[in-house]
Amino acid sequence: MEAKNVYITKHDLERLKKLMNDHSWEIHGKDFSIHELTDEMNRALVVSPKEIPENVITMNSRVLLREVESGRETIFWLVFPDKVSAVKNPASILSPLGTAMIGHKTGDIFTWESPEGAKQMEVLDILYQPERVGNFGL
Repeated sequence: MEAKNVYITKHDLERLKKLMNDHSWEIHGKDFSIHELTDEMNRALVVSPKEIPENVITMNSRVLLREVESGRETIFWLVFPDKVSAVKNPASILSPLGTAMIGHKTGDIFTWESPEGAKQMEVLDILYQPERVGNFGL
């Protein structure tokens, strides 16, 4: 499957760069490849938070995903590592799922490496996106 362009807000990009420079995430024993997140950020179209399309997954978005093979639907909240314990069904940006989903839009299908192997997920809906409701600094 051809890689699609993804979107990222300038604010999210700045916070992610800071996070990647802060190696405190290593302390938490995360099994994470910094290269995957770097690749996503490098291919992203960077836009102002006020210009991000409403159907794009940004940081702190709550999204409905469907696993393509099984048809199972799950709601995830894309968060920074320090917010994982604060929300239901978190997907840390430092997890393979979080890294894979950021910047995709409704209708996109993306692949992520689960513990069981590669899985394809379809973005069914963006239930909450901070920028859509005027929260540009989350």
